[in-house]
Amino acid sequence: MDLLIFVVLFALPATAGWYITRLLCLSIRVRWYWAVVGTAGAGLLTAAFVWLGLSLGHGDLGKGARPRDAAFFMLVIACGCALIPALMTFLHYRFYCPRRPRPTNVL
Repeated sequence: MDLLIFVVLFALPATAGWYITRLLCLSIRVRWYWAVVGTAGAGLLTAAFVWLGLSLGHGDLGKGARPRDAAFFMLVIACGCALIPALMTFLHYRFYCPRRPRPTNVL
């Protein structure tokens, strides 16, 4: 049970922040606000995961906890955990993987 709490609190938001920012930086032009969007997306994903888990049934962790309050608390924690991986991903694509201009006249 402690491993599941660790995964939900730290590993899921960090991985989601990295992945969402990576997808945005690869598909669209690299901008600084993609790190913020990746962080917010990771926070929302984790909050939705916690909300769904607490809404399904009452186990040992769900007793006495309101899903909305727990999801908001996890949103704040997840955004904090996802900020550093998202910023590192943005900086990687900004400085170490610059896009090369594509040739427009190819014969």
